[in-house]
Amino acid sequence: MQDPSAVREVSRPRREALRARLKAAEDTLRAIHADEVDALVVGPTGSEQVCALRGGNDSYRVFVEAMAQGAATIDAGGTILYCNRCFAEMLSLPVAEVIGASIFRFVAPDAEGQLRAMLWEGLGGCVRGEFKLLSGGEREIPAHLTFNPLTLEGTNLVCLLATDLTESRARAAAESANRAKDDFLATISHELRTPVGAVLLWAKLLKAGMLGAEEEAVALDTIIRCASEQSRLVEDLLDASRIAHDKIQVEPQLVELSAVVKATLDTIAPMAEEKGVTIAARGAKPPLVVMGDATWLRQAVSNLLSNAIKFTPAGGRAEVELRRRGREASIEVIDTGDGIAPELLPKVFDRFWQADSSITRKHGGLGLGLSIVKSIVDHHGGSVCARSEGVGRGAAFTITLPLCSRGKRPKRNPQATEEETSVNGAAKP
Repeated sequence: MQDPSAVREVSRPRREALRARLKAAEDTLRAIHADEVDALVVGPTGSEQVCALRGGNDSYRVFVEAMAQGAATIDAGGTILYCNRCFAEMLSLPVAEVIGASIFRFVAPDAEGQLRAMLWEGLGGCVRGEFKLLSGGEREIPAHLTFNPLTLEGTNLVCLLATDLTESRARAAAESANRAKDDFLATISHELRTPVGAVLLWAKLLKAGMLGAEEEAVALDTIIRCASEQSRLVEDLLDASRIAHDKIQVEPQLVELSAVVKATLDTIAPMAEEKGVTIAARGAKPPLVVMGDATWLRQAVSNLLSNAIKFTPAGGRAEVELRRRGREASIEVIDTGDGIAPELLPKVFDRFWQADSSITRKHGGLGLGLSIVKSIVDHHGGSVCARSEGVGRGAAFTITLPLCSRGKRPKRNPQATEEETSVNGAAKP
């Protein structure tokens, strides 16, 4: 990396001379595009080379005209001495306004230091990096920048090539979303086909009178369980559809969160007992009251708790803890289950995304529960986050909601608990 103090400053007359030469090169390219010349002179003075251009279909001309990269020549101080039209278009400015401006004008202030370091390093060798260029003064454009050293009339300059990454990233995101939807449709097919197959089989055996009394009871239990699974899947799909079309209707009222947790525990208890997972809840004093829709809040807590039970092996534990955090209330669901890899945590609330389809096959479900939770919490003006120390080390999900001011609390629910509520005979931790 070249010492910036050793870089010779470009005087104004020399700078103007350089601009004139670069302008002449730009005029030459424009003449080539307009079919006004048949040849291009390239190379330093005294060793010019002539490249013949054989008309509009010449491969070199096609390459130049189709080039999607922005290009600029910059001096050691960051002044743009020349830029092509693609570079100016990236910045949503005319070429005349870009030339003569500082390259640091087109990046955020906190990125100027990094860009300046790359510019100095580019005076001595090739350097690459990604930056967000400011287009039109406000909009940020992700771009890949390449700096190469350039010496012109004894002056050290940098040639900058800029590639707009907006389209490529949008395309990659769309392709990823399409793959996720394809995987989601495959999951739906599997999840619906499996219980339907079991229901049809047992129903045919019942109709044929081929089952004894004990087997009939097994058949009926299986049919009920499979129908319940299908009903749950359909409800998830309907909720996801409402969310996608922004049709969640929240009827706000004063809600005591301990009552929400108690009602959820009563509903989830049979699932936990069947799986062999202990569930427990801890309340907070004084009661935590928020403005929200109790039905939707119960569903959000239910989705988190169901998820915890689903991914926790028999003998494990899942807890719900209520806390007051200043002017906010938090509902935290903690389990001792499968855990989540750190790099996957930012994606767990995405719709149509699953960490591993094999996990869905093992535990069942469509993977919509967490995205539904996030939408519910967003509609209540809150937030939800996930954390895990890694695979096999459990996970924790925290919902945060704004508290109501004192004096606006509803009448206490006598069944709501402030102390720990245990299910399946769990002892207080």
